[in-house]
Amino acid sequence: MNSKVHHAPQAILFDMDGTLLITTQRSEQSWQHVCAQFAPRLGLPSDLLFHALRESIAAYREALEHDAVKQRGDRLDPFTMRRETVEAALIHVGREDTALAAEMVRAYEALREAHRELAPRALETLRTLRSREMRLALLTNGNASYQRRKISHHQLASFFDCILMRNSAQRNLIRVSTSPRSRSYRSLHTKPGWWVMMWSLILLFLNSLVW
Repeated sequence: MNSKVHHAPQAILFDMDGTLLITTQRSEQSWQHVCAQFAPRLGLPSDLLFHALRESIAAYREALEHDAVKQRGDRLDPFTMRRETVEAALIHVGREDTALAAEMVRAYEALREAHRELAPRALETLRTLRSREMRLALLTNGNASYQRRKISHHQLASFFDCILMRNSAQRNLIRVSTSPRSRSYRSLHTKPGWWVMMWSLILLFLNSLVW
């Protein structure tokens, strides 16, 4: 006889980007489209512009790896980080233009938004969990304005008892600590030991939902 007791979790925390929401176009492809769009205005071949941009992105990512300040900026102010990266690429090809760099970033972000969608069976998963009266929380560590738009566009808010965004730059949003999970435990009135961390939908609905 199996003496093990299997307890259903009291609540589940979901990440959003890469878990509930996926982007179907690779970042590099999006930048290629942007370069093809703007290169004629700069009087440059699109492949030359894209090469310079790719080099600038690679340099930025290398610098980001060991710089906590840049890492925070990358999460909380992605537009500025992207604009500075594009500006560096434009300087490299002799076409310095801050306003154009910002325009290119807006075009890039529009493409990312156009190719963002709910992960397969994400809604089915959330609806099933809500039908079972499971407490759900959504945690997101990105820029609050960006994340709010995503939540609104994909109509995710109604599924969650608690939504936490880490963005101390905006006072009107919930501010959480370096480890936001403890705040979520209190908000949902559950004990931390009972939480199941859901960072990937691989753990749910591969074939069926099982608890």
